[in-house]
This record gives sequence, C-alpha cells and structure tokens, in this order.
Amino acid sequence: MSESVQDLKLKNLIQACKENGNYKKLAVISFILTSNKMDEIGIKLGVRPRAKNKEERLFDYATLINDIFKSNIGVSIFRQEQIEELKRCEIPFLQRRGDIPYEYIRPIFEIYFDLRELEIPNLSKQ
Repeated sequence: MSESVQDLKLKNLIQACKENGNYKKLAVISFILTSNKMDEIGIKLGVRPRAKNKEERLFDYATLINDIFKSNIGVSIFRQEQIEELKRCEIPFLQRRGDIPYEYIRPIFEIYFDLRELEIPNLSKQ
C-alpha cells in the first residue's frame, strides 16, 4: 500500500476515533506502523530481526541498533529523545493492552513519521 493511501486511511481512522472518543484502535495502529517501520530499518541495516516472540520492545530494539552502529562506525540512527519518548509511550501501551490516552498516541505518530523520512540504504546481505 502506498504511503499516500495509507495516510488517507489513517486520516479517516483519526476522524472516526475523534467522533466516538475511543482511541484504542488508533493507539494499536500507531504502534503497528511504528513497529513495522522499525523492523524494516533494522533489516535494511543488516541487524537481526526484532525478537517479537520474546516480546522485545521497540525502544530496546532502537537502542540495540544505535549501540551496534555507535560501536562500529560512531553513528546513531535514532535520536536519544526518540528512544526515550518511545519508551515513555510503549510501557503504558503494553501494560494497558493498547488502551492509552491520546497524549501518548500523538508522540508515537510523530516518531513514525520521522522514521518514514529516514533514507536507509539496504546494507543487509543478499
């Protein structure tokens, strides 16, 4: 699905959530999109896939990617503020099974859109 179609569907979902006051579906979608983007970035960079079966959290995976690239080439892929904000929002999301207030959802979408703007070369072994 193209990003423009995805954005349109997301806009419609946001409107529906505003109308009914239930933001759980929006919270879940925000984390799914961010999770998928984070997985894509990790794979392109040649990092092992995120251990979803072991419930590896997004902020832990982002920290792992940063640690690998800092130690190898002295570069951070993710800003520390992004990782901290992700942690601040992800922990309540997991504890409450997605039923979090809107003020946690907005920062996740901001992180997601920041991740979408990253131009990551495909460094994984073919």
